Amino acid sequence: MRGRPQKFSRESGLSLIEVMITLGILGIAGVVGSQFLPKVDASRYRIEAMGSRDAISMRVRRVITKQNLIFSAQAFPDPGNRLLLNCVDMNPATTCNATQSNAMQTFRLGYPFQSGATAVAGPDQTPIRYDHNGGACPPVGRCNAEFDARAFFYAQCADEAASCGDALSVRVRYQIRNTSLKGQPVLASSPPDDEFTDANRGIIAIVIQDKTLKGVCPPFSVLRSVDQTGQLNCVCQPGSTQTGTNMGQVICSPTTITCPNNQTHRLIGYTPTMQPICVPRPQFTCTEVTNEQACMGVIQSIRLGGCRVEQNYQAKKGSSNSYVTCDGNKHLCCTE
Repeated sequence: MRGRPQKFSRESGLSLIEVMITLGILGIAGVVGSQFLPKVDASRYRIEAMGSRDAISMRVRRVITKQNLIFSAQAFPDPGNRLLLNCVDMNPATTCNATQSNAMQTFRLGYPFQSGATAVAGPDQTPIRYDHNGGACPPVGRCNAEFDARAFFYAQCADEAASCGDALSVRVRYQIRNTSLKGQPVLASSPPDDEFTDANRGIIAIVIQDKTLKGVCPPFSVLRSVDQTGQLNCVCQPGSTQTGTNMGQVICSPTTITCPNNQTHRLIGYTPTMQPICVPRPQFTCTEVTNEQACMGVIQSIRLGGCRVEQNYQAKKGSSNSYVTCDGNKHLCCTE
């Protein structure tokens, strides 16, 4: 008896060609990944640096207070801090000269900490340095510094004087600069350079002396400035002239400006240069009457000569009548 033919099944698996193709794909992926991963790492490092820069900026800004300014002026021996001390020490024997906004003084800014002082920003020559993570570098020893922080100030005196015994306020600026970033272009400063150099931006104003204004300006005068003691400096407003002084303040009287011919014209206002604006006076034909009823209509006030004048509205269409009461109860009925 002949048996059935035996069937053989081939065992499943990868051929040599398939293995070679797979290895080639993995090799290409490895080459691409080796070029891409350093860029990812560089981007991550740069983003970390941006966060550290902004955190340092916020830290410095929080320290800028009146109490910390006075403390910094007393605690640090830097030349700029000596100038700052003259402006905030309330000592009449010292003079505050650091008042030029276009030549700000650099100084060391800090706050009290554990019976000592911790600086967060320094003068231009010796700024406070920070590492990649935003930590302050020690005064001595090694530190991979990537940032430095500088502080600047100028003072303002009363009446915008060039010098004074004590400043009314101190204007402070600071800037955080990125000095290195491990083989990459450095970051923009905080605040940016264009904002830092703009005279109207980036300023933090700290009031040193709270002045209580003494009184108010007299009539017909306006406030010009306030002196060191809070005394007002008032000047006569446009349209008035100074006629004297009283307890150090001006006495102003309104300037009398009338029309060239006050009989035929009346004043209705002034130009910006305080010249009178005149218009012709209404012309009336008047007849003496015995009582008000001779002129009918609604009465509206106007002025005519030295009499009290009441103008009534159109007894007839196209006409206007006025009832005038003069001294001695003289009654006139006037038609325009």
